[in-house]
Order: sequence, then structure tokens, then C-alpha cells
Amino acid sequence: MPSRRTAVAGASLLLLAVGAAPAPVSAAPSPLSSTASSTASSTAPSEVRRAAAAAEPLRLVNGQMLARGVSLHALGYADDRGRLTGQVITVNLSATSVGVENTSTHRVAQRATLDRLSGGAVAAVNGDFFDVAGTGAPRGFGISRSRGVLHGPDAGWNHAFFMTRTGRVGIGPLDLQARLAEFPTVRVSGVNSPTVADHSVGVYNTRWGPVVDAAALTGGDRDVRTAVISRGRVVLNAPTNRRSMPPDGFVLVARGDAASQLLAMPYGRVVTPRAAVAGNPAVAVGGSGLLAKDGVVVNRSNTTLAPRTSIAYDRHANRLFLIVVDGRSSRSRGATHYEMATIATRIGAEDALNLDGGGSTTMLAHVAGRLRLANRPSDGGMRAIPNGIALVPRG
Repeated sequence: MPSRRTAVAGASLLLLAVGAAPAPVSAAPSPLSSTASSTASSTAPSEVRRAAAAAEPLRLVNGQMLARGVSLHALGYADDRGRLTGQVITVNLSATSVGVENTSTHRVAQRATLDRLSGGAVAAVNGDFFDVAGTGAPRGFGISRSRGVLHGPDAGWNHAFFMTRTGRVGIGPLDLQARLAEFPTVRVSGVNSPTVADHSVGVYNTRWGPVVDAAALTGGDRDVRTAVISRGRVVLNAPTNRRSMPPDGFVLVARGDAASQLLAMPYGRVVTPRAAVAGNPAVAVGGSGLLAKDGVVVNRSNTTLAPRTSIAYDRHANRLFLIVVDGRSSRSRGATHYEMATIATRIGAEDALNLDGGGSTTMLAHVAGRLRLANRPSDGGMRAIPNGIALVPRG
């Protein structure tokens, strides 16, 4: 097995002092509060000590227990680029009282702050990248235990964290298998995805939201056609951008050659979309790509410093890690992709996925009876995001 003792280049590690409390967390506003973003704040970790040598492996010590099998830790180090601070939540999946869930709003094309998404959770972090300047929808996969496949593309943005109903964990690519049953030659490029690939059809159902705007989904492409299907049959088919979502159906958005194929679906024609994900995962949250695989760093980009979030997994010990690093401040410079990958492997993970970062980087932990902000988001408060990964009490 590859060594996990690889040092972060030039780093002198800072570890939480033995006997010290873990990183302080601040109260997140109640999910019922209307001032979530403006009132959130955090107190930075203060009790750290310099490690004896840069080669010493990064360790997480004296974590605060959040639930059985779940603990919160601080991490940090300093090098010639400055000081880095962050938080890690560890989950012993073999001996825990929590489950792992995709937490999101009831509409794919809608966002909310993480505390509003995760009320009742033991802990949570932000999830996938999203179409920040357009629809607000996540770019990758989303699967919920209770609601099934929420969204996903057939190609391009398909790396994800996922779990099966039997508890098997994976970090890697997922395969969307989507089609129109009566029109097998029409390519379906996504379900509730923020973009429709050229020469393909995007399928949008009631989970998307009340209105589908084809112009936003196709970058303003003029070679577009839309169709509305209600109770299994076409009720509208025309080159019209904005469509209201029927309560008992879905909307098709086609571009390029697929727009011509939509002409074969006249009023009254039966159209049945089918969508599944290979392996039938029960939970999935997408990310931009792998940071580490099989204990080896695979993203070696070591230039851009930013706040970052990742999820990582040690399959030999069946441990999950939720990792955030703060940035864009005097107390924490942020991390590169390479540093995030190295942190993950040094604390024991084989596989790690890059989640959304920047102003989206957020971690919540349930401490002293309340869900509290455990890091310091660079926006100054919690950003509205489309989804997250939550640890929720079982039963």
C-alpha cells in the first residue's frame, strides 16, 4: 500500500495541544431564523503547538465527540506561504449512531444556507459545485435515500461520493443511464442538470422547480425546442424557451440535432423517460474530481490557495472524513488541491473527492444543544448552496 506519511512540502505542522479543547464552534442561527447569513460567526482555533518536525504525520488528537463514532478535530500547519487552519470530522461507519445523507432543498434549482438544509443534523458540510451565475442547480449527481435520483449528467461532471443501501461507500465516477423509452436514438444528456449538451435532450421533472428556462440551460442557443409531457403524453411542443412544469409530468429541452428529433413527438404522443444510476446507490453528492485514489495523490495542482472542502474515505478502517480548510484571511491562507489531497491521505484516507470551495466552504457541528458553525466561511457568513452532506441521527 502506498505510504501515507508524505509530508506537505515545506510545512511545519501545528497540532491541537494534548489536553486542549477542540476547535471552538460558534452558534449557527436557528433554521427558523431569517438572518442566517448575516449573523453566523466563528471563533478561530487558538491552542496549537508546533510539531517536532515537518516529516511527522498529520494527526488528529483530542477530538470533541459529536455522537457515537463521530468526532470533530482541528488541524493546521504553517509554511513559507503562511498559516493554514481547518477542521476535520471523522466518522467510524462501523460503530456510529448516524447515517449519511444528501441534504438539499425540495427543488433542484433552489439554494439555501447549510443550516437551513441540515436542521436536526449532527454535522454537515457543503456539497457540489453549482451553476452560480445561472440556474443555481448542482453540476453533478444528487441521490437521496428518500427521494431517489434528484439530478445528474450522463458525462463530464460525474465524480461523486456515494453509498449503497447496504453501507458500501464509494468515491469515483457514476454512470447515469437515461433514455426516452419510445425514442431510443435520442440522447438524454442529463436529468435536472444545469446544462443540456449539444445534440441532446435534457429531462426536467417536478423536482427541478415550477419553471424551466431553456435559454439558461443551453447558453442562449437558438436551435432549441421544448416539449411538455403531462400524464405521459405530449401536450405542448414548440421552439419556446420558458415552460411551466406540469404537476403530473416533465419538460424536455432539446438542442442541435435533438431539436429536430423532438418534431417526431406531436401532441398526444406517449413519451416515457427512464433514468437510473449504475450500481443503484442510495445516496450521492457530486464533486469536481478526485484528489486522491488508492492512497495516492492524483490532483497535484499546487498553485491556487482557496478555502476548500472535501470528503474522504478509509475503506480498510471504514472511516469517513469531512474536511474543510478556511482561506482568504490572515488566520488561514487556504489550501491547494495538492495540499487537500495530502491532508486526506496523511490522516488515513485512500480516496478523496473535491467538493465546492471558496465562499461555499462551510462546516456545521451540533455542540452544546445547537447546530453551530465550526469554520469561518470566507464570505463572512453562510452562502446559499444547493446541497450538502449531512450526518443525521438514525431511527
